Amino acid sequence: MFLRSSYLKIVNFSGSRAYSVLEVLIAIWLLTFIGGSLVATFAYLAKSASVSADRAAAELLADELLERAVASGPPSWGLADLSGTREIALESGGETKFDWTLTPHELGNSGLGRFYQLSLEIDWAAHQDSVERGSRRLHRIRNVYLERL
Repeated sequence: MFLRSSYLKIVNFSGSRAYSVLEVLIAIWLLTFIGGSLVATFAYLAKSASVSADRAAAELLADELLERAVASGPPSWGLADLSGTREIALESGGETKFDWTLTPHELGNSGLGRFYQLSLEIDWAAHQDSVERGSRRLHRIRNVYLERL
């Protein structure tokens, strides 16, 4: 059947083509594959954010401990003990336990002062829902020169 009009183009309704079952299955499989890939990508990014939050908390703890040690100096380095544990609650949920050890080494002694190297080691065991990725260890070294007055 053809419709003819001065305002309409010729349209053929009698030869419309239907989709085959194979084409429908391929389309469904393709959409499922793309959807699964997107879900996997977002799940990976969410887990990476949790790992990054633990590492960032360890970096901040290291800065805090080293700054306190440098400001106070020997023999206690501003800490009650040269090793300890701190639990930090993160926004991502759960608490992370950080174990740290500060080791001071005297590198040199001159008539004007002493030169120290402070080595800080931080290990952490994340909360139960965390991802096992990375070393979960942070090592920072800071050199300090203490002048004799």
